Amino acid sequence: MKKFVCLALPMLAASALAHAEDFYLGANLSSATRGNIQSVDGATKVEQGQSKKGLPYGLYAGYALSKDWAVEAGYRGEAGAATFKLPQNYQMKMHTNAAYLAARGNWALNEDWTLFGKIGIARGEAKAEISGKNSPPAEKFSRTGAYLSVGAAYQVAKGVALDVQLEHTDKLKRDGLVANMDRIALGVKLDF
Repeated sequence: MKKFVCLALPMLAASALAHAEDFYLGANLSSATRGNIQSVDGATKVEQGQSKKGLPYGLYAGYALSKDWAVEAGYRGEAGAATFKLPQNYQMKMHTNAAYLAARGNWALNEDWTLFGKIGIARGEAKAEISGKNSPPAEKFSRTGAYLSVGAAYQVAKGVALDVQLEHTDKLKRDGLVANMDRIALGVKLDF
């Protein structure tokens, strides 16, 4: 996935240097997602919530092909990790991230408000680490799948917009672990 980001962002940046006015950058934050672990103790299902949450963030860059269409690449990660306390003094930390490449369609409602939608492909990755006596090695798992997003942007100044978007990528699953990467993000977009 890092190779994907390392290739996509420089390609967008290089093409944008030729037409700097068509290039844009953005960043966003989300609220920390709630996670839980379900286990069975005898005949009883036990649900354990997070003891610590990571702060999801996103960075993206795009190139406007026209007023209504753009191509965009981005990265979503977490500052920190979701942490779960497990029985017998074990602890599990879960790190997730995703990179995407998408087509973006913009629909201007007026001079200030724009609706947008994105469709593309994303590569998600999760890493689960269990700490404690005789704990197993860290486990990584990933998935490539669809990336979808819808949102609205409000132009606050020339070249500066605040936006809110709902992002969806395929869930990451492995051996009973499921990482849901869907989120609502608030951010800022800068046009050059």
